[in-house]
Amino acid sequence: MTIMTELDWNNPEKIVVCRPALPKDGADVIELTRTICDGHDYIPTVWEEWLEDMDGLLAVAEYGGKTIGLGKLTKLAENQWWLEGLRVHPGYQGRRIGSYIMEYLYKHWESNAGGIVRLATASYRLSVQHLCDRYGFKKIGEFSEFNAATISNGASAEQIGFLPVKTGQESQAAEFACKSQSLNIGSGLVDLGYRWLTPVPSLISDAIKQGNAWWWHKNQGLLLTIGWWEDNQQPIHRISLIACQLKDLPRMLNDTRCLAGALGYDQIGWVASLHSELQPTLHACGFNRDWEDAVFVYEKS
Repeated sequence: MTIMTELDWNNPEKIVVCRPALPKDGADVIELTRTICDGHDYIPTVWEEWLEDMDGLLAVAEYGGKTIGLGKLTKLAENQWWLEGLRVHPGYQGRRIGSYIMEYLYKHWESNAGGIVRLATASYRLSVQHLCDRYGFKKIGEFSEFNAATISNGASAEQIGFLPVKTGQESQAAEFACKSQSLNIGSGLVDLGYRWLTPVPSLISDAIKQGNAWWWHKNQGLLLTIGWWEDNQQPIHRISLIACQLKDLPRMLNDTRCLAGALGYDQIGWVASLHSELQPTLHACGFNRDWEDAVFVYEKS
């Protein structure tokens, strides 16, 4: 793979090199992420897994023999790619290191992958948004965190109206999701835990294996969920996808709160679209927005 270099801003004898990551970069990566997210950056927990990913590309920026930045291109599904984990050492921020890594990963996707590439960034991260504009990405959705207390009424999942999606129904479920009004009001994407993609059979298959795929009321709706642990170690049942007609959404949201209660959760959350037609329904069904900021999702094909 071609290594991209840029002249240093101060010392022309040194260069910033963007290249595929190596195991030896691990110590520097742990150091550069040490103060990010108040010391709770997830990158160290996935570093080894990312190194072993043969479908995507884990890249680093090196300067003077030290790793000072990183980023990851991940294959989520056939022809669907995700840019994530863009990090720059605090001592080198504001010096275009993020731009170098972004360009390196983008050119790799453009030359070797194709399809659709997406990324997410916080609404306050203007530098990343400017990078997206530079490379022709289009903002396709804005999302924020909504949480609600679950409802425990002693009913089983089946009594509430939910039945597990069965193996062999993956294509049917993916097609149903893609055509649903509730999904398309939120850019047509499913949340996999701050990764968004278009519904595909492989996604449904994974959810079935994990016990997280449900038909609602004789195939009038489809629900995918994620179990998620918060910092206080309290489990929150996460909605990944709700697919139904908009007229059915209030009832399905309330039934989903009951399902989460039946499964033993006290809280249920959804990183939901900020579409103006969706928010009143969420509030009416007991979901309150927990973030002032938002997540912007960008796409290029």
